[in-house]
Amino acid sequence: MTVLVKAIDSIGSNMKLALYATELETGESISVNGDTAMPMQSTFKFPLALAVLHQCEVQNIRLDTSIQIYATDLIENTWSPMRDSLGTKSFRLPLKDLLYFVTACSDNIACDVLFRFCGGPDQVDSFIAEKGFPDIEIRNTEAELHEVWQRQYKNSTSPHAMSELLLAFYKNKVVNKEHTDYLLDLMLHNKTGDARIRAGVPEGTPVADKTGTCYPDNGPGTVNDIAIVTLPNGNHLALSVYITDAHVDVDHGQAAIANATRLVYRYFAGK
Repeated sequence: MTVLVKAIDSIGSNMKLALYATELETGESISVNGDTAMPMQSTFKFPLALAVLHQCEVQNIRLDTSIQIYATDLIENTWSPMRDSLGTKSFRLPLKDLLYFVTACSDNIACDVLFRFCGGPDQVDSFIAEKGFPDIEIRNTEAELHEVWQRQYKNSTSPHAMSELLLAFYKNKVVNKEHTDYLLDLMLHNKTGDARIRAGVPEGTPVADKTGTCYPDNGPGTVNDIAIVTLPNGNHLALSVYITDAHVDVDHGQAAIANATRLVYRYFAGK
């Protein structure tokens, strides 16, 4: 195990890398700086989606309920496949479509619409803390993160905490089984993670993941990925890989996640 940890840690040249992996069925784990607070970037959209689904359960709201998106929500200069495909005039979308855009496409505008649905970041943060994960801190919307560079460090988690949330989610301990299965399917069809955790496992391996990325013109980069990975024996691995303060381009950051994943996967698959 020590050799494995050293090999993973050595991947993080010119960047800060933190990783935590736990096998659901056995509880065995691997940690490389796993209790270090790291900026989440869009991986916070996973706990946001959980908060949305929880609110649906508590308030008996159906996923086909229509939600208003205003023209003023549809801002420029932010990642939004929803805006790009549906235009910049006001429209309504079912909750399930907003969750698709947030989870599978990492849409920033849909994200902030769902923050409004939940009552804001503080409400999402309180929900996650009440579920037993106070180290996952959600303080700002996507629009607020875009305003001030340093705010990214406020929306933070340790890889350990995020992997534990992934496990609790997979065990139906955060939302009910119907909503767990629904969100898991969205994550299995994530469109933003092919070069990260997915690239470090054999082709065809089920990977339900959520990515996070920030590479500004005036600062070092952040590239993250969190996932439930199915192992060859049918067991499941909760894996969270966070890279920040990266003085390399996004491709090198993604490759570092893939390389770290490859080492972790080989270890758990080869037991």
